[in-house]
Amino acid sequence: MRRPEKSQARRLSKLARVAYPITACAITVGLSGCRAEPPPGAKAEPTPVRLEVSVLNNQGQTHALSAAEAAKPLPRKDAKQPDEASAAPAKQRAPKVSPKVVQREPSPPTSEQAEEGQAQKGAVVPAGFSLGQDSSGQSESVVPQLLDARGELLPQTKDLPGTDSAFFKQIGPTLFKAIVDNNPELMLPYFMPVPVYEKLKDSKNPPRDWKYRLFAQLKRDIERYHRALGSKRERAHFVALDVVPEDALWMKPGREYNKLPYYRLFGSSLRYVDYRGRERRFEVSALFSWRGEWYVVHLNGLK
Repeated sequence: MRRPEKSQARRLSKLARVAYPITACAITVGLSGCRAEPPPGAKAEPTPVRLEVSVLNNQGQTHALSAAEAAKPLPRKDAKQPDEASAAPAKQRAPKVSPKVVQREPSPPTSEQAEEGQAQKGAVVPAGFSLGQDSSGQSESVVPQLLDARGELLPQTKDLPGTDSAFFKQIGPTLFKAIVDNNPELMLPYFMPVPVYEKLKDSKNPPRDWKYRLFAQLKRDIERYHRALGSKRERAHFVALDVVPEDALWMKPGREYNKLPYYRLFGSSLRYVDYRGRERRFEVSALFSWRGEWYVVHLNGLK
């Protein structure tokens, strides 16, 4: 009957080898039991085993847990929420400060810029077109004045244009150069003026009709004449612009869908010599008068 007591004493003795506190993860567990080995021949008496659990808090204080408290499961900590004690305070972002934009007042225009702006306001050609030929090198009498000091169109006169004015003498050479270079804008000072056409034409939108009909036809005809000169067109030269002023007709208001009177001249021609030395002609279908000067309206045909 004593052998079972010895085996029980051996199991208790193995358990009692750990007689000092063990600390892990801030939890202290202590085990105490019987002595390591009973003396030989002595009766081994079982010693009760006592389990002690203590918790070390954040302030470094030890708190012993009761059996009921130790049996409760530990609360789970959310992984997304950092520990209040260990988490560092979040850095406060400094408010964004938008850079200050220094607004500068525009500098006053120079005298040259002011004169250029006034010239653009009084231009007789719509936006997108240039006069092509600079009249600064010509005398003031060459380019007729169309507008008064207030920008109003000067009234029409019944003077029949001739062929001896400085302005008329520039029409033929300029037209021939425009054909050779295929550059219709060279003819703009000698073509139907836009301010005149606005007052003259009885239509809903005269500037649009001028741009997309009259000037478009001029471009087409100049390009057609340009091709007719051939590849050696640079060797051709201008001779004369032949007109007969006595053939002109005075057109009263209401004729040809116009509101103002003017002289109309059909059947003129541009005479030149080609690269082979032969004299040729280009048709100039229609000229019209304004204040005693001739202006080109149609080159090749009336449409």
